Amino acid sequence: MADIRLTRRRIANHFRYTRWWYLVVALLCAFGLSALFSMTRYRPPREHLLSFYVTSGPVFAEQLQGALWPELQARRPEQEELTVVGINLRDEQMYARMQYATYLSAGEGDVLLLDRVEYDRLKMDATEGETFVDLGPAVHSGMIPRAKLSEMDAQMLEQTGALYAVSADVLTGLMAFGCDTRGAVLTAPLNRPNTEAAEALIGILLDRYGEGGT
Repeated sequence: MADIRLTRRRIANHFRYTRWWYLVVALLCAFGLSALFSMTRYRPPREHLLSFYVTSGPVFAEQLQGALWPELQARRPEQEELTVVGINLRDEQMYARMQYATYLSAGEGDVLLLDRVEYDRLKMDATEGETFVDLGPAVHSGMIPRAKLSEMDAQMLEQTGALYAVSADVLTGLMAFGCDTRGAVLTAPLNRPNTEAAEALIGILLDRYGEGGT
């Protein structure tokens, strides 16, 4: 009759030769739990998500996000999430450029901080109509503070009645977050589901971090 008694030696031999299998099972279980969590966790609707893309140089994204979020919630309570993303295009790295192009083509980026050269390039590449939101009505309504506009922007709005980008040179307060705004603009692309929240964020940036801001 076969000896099937469990002994310390048999148990040790079992785990010595099959421990890799237990490791595989444990990894599969962990992956399954992670996938289940990802599929079932709550995701706010796109119109309640706002993303701010900083491409004019490096930025301390998490710190800036934490500073902006309370004020955005106060002005736009329906917003459920704000994401600040830093993609430094000034380094001219291929990966950063590809990442940026992928996000834009996917309809990401409700507010963009762009070098003016990049802003002009996007306008020229547009195949039809306008590329960016006219911020003029938001200035007239007070959502974007007229007093914080650069002199050039104020003149542009006065002469043309439209304003598609706000000079970011005035945002000297963003230097505290490692952000160089010289020669850059703030703008909001068209065809995003939360244009008013994007305009509110531009207003907050000018209010808080524009020259003479509180």
